[in-house]
Amino acid sequence: MKSGFSVSHFSVHLSGLHWLILGLLYLSTVINYADSQALSAPLPTLRTELGLTGPNSPDAIHDLVVYGDSSGAVIAAIAAKREGRSVIWVNPTGFAGGMSASGLGATDFLGRRNTFGGIASEFYDRIAAAYGMDFVRSFEPHVGKQVFEQMIADAGVTAVYNEKLDRTSGKGVTMDGKRIAAITTLSGKTYRGKMFIDATYVGDLMAAAGVTYTVGREPESQYGEDIDSKVSVQDVAYPALRDKLLAAKQVVDASQVPNPKPKAAKRSSTP
Repeated sequence: MKSGFSVSHFSVHLSGLHWLILGLLYLSTVINYADSQALSAPLPTLRTELGLTGPNSPDAIHDLVVYGDSSGAVIAAIAAKREGRSVIWVNPTGFAGGMSASGLGATDFLGRRNTFGGIASEFYDRIAAAYGMDFVRSFEPHVGKQVFEQMIADAGVTAVYNEKLDRTSGKGVTMDGKRIAAITTLSGKTYRGKMFIDATYVGDLMAAAGVTYTVGREPESQYGEDIDSKVSVQDVAYPALRDKLLAAKQVVDASQVPNPKPKAAKRSSTP
């Protein structure tokens, strides 16, 4: 009686197992070699590959950190970058250009191009070019936004959006003596710099850093001035504005300020 064992059948299976083992050994060798190369790579190379270096790395120290969402923030970042400085623009909103790109498109220079220059002039030139013209006095918000974004890209400025400063005391601003060393946003990201520009509309960064400020005008006695700093508001007919001036002690008592009732508006007889 013949056995069911086949030499040729065993040889085929042994051959397949042999190649499988060799393949696994080869793969293990490749992996071990890759690991050894990675471990022997210079530390800066590893840090770059892991995303720990560059303008967005946690320990990057920039020449300039610009915080704010205004057109001034855009211009400041571009100007510094053109001077060869490392710059990061931290925008608390998702919008570039502030009021200059969100509705304030009717300018007051009335075509007198000699009244401004520099990067502002570049901005208005690009606005006009977007309309295929040499000059425009008014422009649409989306055009202003696109021009600002393109100028930022052309300058190579690193920009991060929707990063609001953490205004919690002791968290948002790190001081080194009287200098700002770093700012931290609500997302927990920290941006370090040698110099900082507060390009917000209301001075958020300066206030968080403890910079002193004055509301209204200082009294004569503070700087030895010989002209009274108080102003007359006899023609102010808006209670809210008058109250602010009174709170800043820039006007006399409200009871002494005439506030005549506005005259009725004249209506045209033309239908």
